[in-house]
Amino acid sequence: MSPKKEEKLAPNPNAGSSIVRYQTLEEEDIGAAVEDAGRAITGRWDPPQGESVLRVLPARPGEKVIVVAHMHFAKIAGLEKSVICNCPRLMEDKPCPLCEEFMRLSGSRSKADRDLAYSVYRVQPRGTLNILVRGQERKGVQRWSVTKARMDELLALRRGKGGGDYSNPTEKGFDLILNRTGTGLDTEYKLMTDRTCSPLVVNEDGVYDEEKALWLIQNQPDNRVYLETPTYGEIEAMMRGETVERRSGGSTGGSERRAYTPQGRTVGDAVDDRRDGGPSEKDIPF
Repeated sequence: MSPKKEEKLAPNPNAGSSIVRYQTLEEEDIGAAVEDAGRAITGRWDPPQGESVLRVLPARPGEKVIVVAHMHFAKIAGLEKSVICNCPRLMEDKPCPLCEEFMRLSGSRSKADRDLAYSVYRVQPRGTLNILVRGQERKGVQRWSVTKARMDELLALRRGKGGGDYSNPTEKGFDLILNRTGTGLDTEYKLMTDRTCSPLVVNEDGVYDEEKALWLIQNQPDNRVYLETPTYGEIEAMMRGETVERRSGGSTGGSERRAYTPQGRTVGDAVDDRRDGGPSEKDIPF
């Protein structure tokens, strides 16, 4: 590995092996994520019907494997599209007009008002993690957006008997199997482990490829972009159906999450996109 890459890959002092340039899914990390997600409440991968095999990537040092955002998905009467955004009250401890409407309606004597509060204005958690989908490795790292139910399953697989740290990129880690059945409101998911230990990536000889793994970990999308939260005034404008300029560039109508969640970059993007000083082809170890 070149000295230039070594400078980018900061060591993880908590790791005991020679592979110390990443942050694995520590039990307390996902436990905190799930606990946080229960307080109130994408370049992304959409699971297809049937069985998918995937591998969760460890995070870069100082980052989280699962990034949790508290979001509103408010389908307000009279608006063409829903208002979808992060909640300032839970994300930044600031006032939120959607939460204020929830509190007003939920405290009403009218059952219709209370039902409206919970169906339209409540906050829901969403977690985002980076994965490789087996059979689609050439697509690069993909983002997977998960509900609290999936986060609970991930926690159970991390802590439960027969589980373990599936984000470990070495031979000590393992893949996950997701089975999707049904459609629409009848969609069901079942998440389980492929308990045969295997590395994140291998070389042509079928042996764990440390350099390739470290490159993928270092150049995976930064899911902290999903934490960007609109202001009180911006949300009020979205609730009126107005277009809001996003701070990261571009604009959106009052409903599209992309206003606050820029599209993820794949390995191919990292190669081709020179605007942000991304790696050139000669830097990629495969």
